[in-house]
Amino acid sequence: MAVPAHIDLGRQLLEAATHGNHILLAEILETSGKTVLVADEAGCTALQHAAAQGHDRVVRLLLQYNAAVNTRSAYGWTALMQAAVYGHMSVVTLLLEAGADVGILNELSATALHCAARGGHTSVVHCLLAAGARVDDPRFSSSPLVRRHRMWMVWVWVWMWTWVWVCGQYSYNDNCGIELF
Repeated sequence: MAVPAHIDLGRQLLEAATHGNHILLAEILETSGKTVLVADEAGCTALQHAAAQGHDRVVRLLLQYNAAVNTRSAYGWTALMQAAVYGHMSVVTLLLEAGADVGILNELSATALHCAARGGHTSVVHCLLAAGARVDDPRFSSSPLVRRHRMWMVWVWVWMWTWVWVCGQYSYNDNCGIELF
């Protein structure tokens, strides 16, 4: 299957990785000598696209062509995070064997472990923990879960003190102005 010369090979490589077309991808890589560090507008590489879709054959091929396993997108996502968030265990295993870093944080202060846990992928969570992912990392003081908990506590505190103020201002019976029966 020949690759048409007029089509941008970088775009072709990304599309082949996204759609799992390992045959076309191999042909592009062999004939053009194209680097696997091609990225789309959001900074996602071919490895990240393949990982997100769970295309383990494509991931294996890209790793054979020395794809950078810890490359981050514009939002800080890695291929490991992409595979973890969708629960692609075989891809997670391949990436870990290739040296993927389990401790990288994305722009939301989340690691691959957070991504897998949020998706409910317990087997991926166990795999990441076995690979050295930490749940007690001090960098997590600003993780999404901690921030959400803090926001909830602020909301409860504001609601509580507002209610106390309203009851203090308008109390004309024991129920803060509300007739229960």
